[in-house]
Amino acid sequence: MKKLTLILATVIGATSLVACGKESDFKKAINAKISQSPECLSVPSGDTGGYMDLNESEVKALKDKTKGAYIVSQSFDKNSKEDMLSDYAKKDLAQFDALANAGLLTKSTEKLSTINWMDKQPNGGYRLFTIYTLTDAGKNTAAKVEVSGMAKSLFGDNGNRVFCYATPEVVKIENYTEGSYGGMDVVRVKYSYKYTNVADWANNADVKAAFPDISRNLDNPDKTNDNDLIKTKNGWSTDLD
Repeated sequence: MKKLTLILATVIGATSLVACGKESDFKKAINAKISQSPECLSVPSGDTGGYMDLNESEVKALKDKTKGAYIVSQSFDKNSKEDMLSDYAKKDLAQFDALANAGLLTKSTEKLSTINWMDKQPNGGYRLFTIYTLTDAGKNTAAKVEVSGMAKSLFGDNGNRVFCYATPEVVKIENYTEGSYGGMDVVRVKYSYKYTNVADWANNADVKAAFPDISRNLDNPDKTNDNDLIKTKNGWSTDLD
């Protein structure tokens, strides 16, 4: 009886070691994948082109001077009354102002007189361009994010992002289901994760108010996800293609 108990204990112990070894490998493979997808803010890019109510040479000069900056445009008539589209700009201004207050951007403005698009004569109105330029601290938020082949081919997405504020990291392998695919070993893994490298500015109250996704991501109590892995000659991989 004692001998049987010892044998069972040895088998269970060996199985546990195998499971722990597998889970460690799963964790490594998933971390290699999700570390390439930090959480980043989605901000409007802005531009200074395509305005029929502005002098082309003035627009070009402004565009050359503000290359790489984020620009929000508002249109005003001769009585300094905003047009209805300026309401859409206010959300953008609030978001960029929050980032500027957090030290990631500097803010300046430039005003260009508007013209009648038919006779090219001044109409008494103007466009106000609010220009936000990255500070050194803002530049340090840049990261390269992995994007799908479709995003690259259809939209020219190169994966460059700014205002990245946290990186996911696997905490624990919750469970997994093994199977086969095309004669190869595959596994579906459910894991819990946490965020590391959380930027100080991501906890700024104004920034969190302007970008609700920050709280939804960082404060979400259910930080679990699933990932499919395939066994290759180099170990487990997330690449099923």
